[in-house]
Amino acid sequence: MSDAPIPSIDGTIEDVPYEEAPEQGEAEPEQGEAAPVTEAAASPPVAPAAPPAPTVTTSSPEPPAPKRRRVKKWTTVESASFSDALTREDDVFVSRLKAPLYILSPTVRLQTPLFDDDEEVCDYVTLKMKRTHLAAFRGVEDALLLMAKTHKGAWFGNDDITDDFLDASLKRFVDDDAKTLTVKVHEGVSGRTGVTPGTRVKVVLAADQAVFTRTQFGFPWTMHIVKSIENDEQLYLFDAEENAEYTSVSNDLFSHLAQDRSDLELADAL
Repeated sequence: MSDAPIPSIDGTIEDVPYEEAPEQGEAEPEQGEAAPVTEAAASPPVAPAAPPAPTVTTSSPEPPAPKRRRVKKWTTVESASFSDALTREDDVFVSRLKAPLYILSPTVRLQTPLFDDDEEVCDYVTLKMKRTHLAAFRGVEDALLLMAKTHKGAWFGNDDITDDFLDASLKRFVDDDAKTLTVKVHEGVSGRTGVTPGTRVKVVLAADQAVFTRTQFGFPWTMHIVKSIENDEQLYLFDAEENAEYTSVSNDLFSHLAQDRSDLELADAL
């Protein structure tokens, strides 16, 4: 047996053994003797390399557009209801609405500036509205107060808390006397933000929970959009939206006088 080292085989075409016919004048190898391999031996044909695959550039898919929140009519405020349990959220407790509110307000009058002297968005603004419209927002605060009185043992762990104390602890954002609602302004408020105090507007308001601190609780609204400006609101001496009893009051003086005259003429004819 030969002591020559066995060449390593790495699987390339050069390592595949093959036989070659001897050149003229060269003896045939004896049986059992390996045929010499010359350096001039031609390599077997190799198939041409396949052309490189074309580079396909794939762009990353665009992120889905955020769903637009559906703005509902402000009257949905009247159906708002709170969860029966309080939830800890950072350094406060909250009572969430069963259905968050995202509404278009009735026509309101902006009472305070939207921006301060440094052109920074104010934290809060005050909106004035008709008393009948304000009653819907007041109703949510009343419902929250009733929930607090009903569940004070479970919510606060203290049945000795009096209803009078809860009345005083409720921070109301509705002012019945001034007919105003104070709302928080979202830092990214958009729309027609160049309005000045005294302008009639419609705004998009959002609310989803009541907030409880150690000494107060309340139901804050946040203004997200100044939707439109209404400058043609009809004004009345006796507004039926302020008092339902005014619905039967005549709309126009001349029509009223004409009606009276026809009544007198009818009486004379009889």
